[in-house]
Amino acid sequence: MIREPLKENKGKTDEKYLVLEYRKNENKEYEVRFKNGFSGVFSAEEFLKYDLFDKEECNRRSYAELVREVNYGRCRAIALKQARSSPKTAAMVAAKLRSIGFDAETVEAVICGLIEEGELDDAVFADRFAREKAEAGKMSADRIARELKIKGISEKVAAEAVGKYCAPDFETAKNLAEKKAKTGASREKTMRYLLGKGFRLPVVIKAVEEIFGEDGSSYMD
Repeated sequence: MIREPLKENKGKTDEKYLVLEYRKNENKEYEVRFKNGFSGVFSAEEFLKYDLFDKEECNRRSYAELVREVNYGRCRAIALKQARSSPKTAAMVAAKLRSIGFDAETVEAVICGLIEEGELDDAVFADRFAREKAEAGKMSADRIARELKIKGISEKVAAEAVGKYCAPDFETAKNLAEKKAKTGASREKTMRYLLGKGFRLPVVIKAVEEIFGEDGSSYMD
């Protein structure tokens, strides 16, 4: 499948798209040259859909309309593949589409359409992400919320998902500190470990003191 968006030919977008010549390449795609100076590669489906085999004018629309319609179809096909290959947020799919070169208007139209159809659902993504991270028990609720926001989830949706599955950070940090203490880890090493998991310093200090005591000796000793 052709991934790249069709390029506009500035200054000639209002003209009807008239085919000058075309040929089929080794990939079974069609290389088409237009009379307005533009040339591009089209899938067999696009070639038939837009009558690119017909060099007569007929009742064709403008070249600009051809560009918009082809790009929307290509953009939607890629977005669907992205959405169905693995869980993604709307923002993640949109970023991928922009990186390929689709314009903002086309990306927005495609993303809105997939949201309405239920192909993209940030709440479902957030729910699954928070549940999996909470069940692993190795990441703070605060960090889970931050990672959801990085992935494009709104603060409200992220908070709802985290609140549904995640235990309070102190409880999780204490459990992890206890496990580290059982392995013989020092107070300092345990603190670094918890900070690396995204727990905030006040929570880490409280959890470590609960397990190691204020003098640094673990209650496991």
